Amino acid sequence: MAERSSAIFWVLCPKQSLHCYSSGLGAMVVTLQRVRSKGAKLYLCSLNDQIKITLKLTKMDKVFDILSDRAAFDALIS
Repeated sequence: MAERSSAIFWVLCPKQSLHCYSSGLGAMVVTLQRVRSKGAKLYLCSLNDQIKITLKLTKMDKVFDILSDRAAFDALIS
């Protein structure tokens, strides 16, 4: 369960995106770095299969906290 005390959570749900190219992946990594530098956590949810494959091939699935959908995120922080 996520700690709620003073933590700030960001959630990114790009389910409308069809593909994730290198520029999109780069933007996600920069966003993750900025979020972490503020002491917050970033969660990805509702990823389509193409984005999941891209993250897995680049091993970024080990870097990002990935949840199945927004409901999973809501349950995590409640």
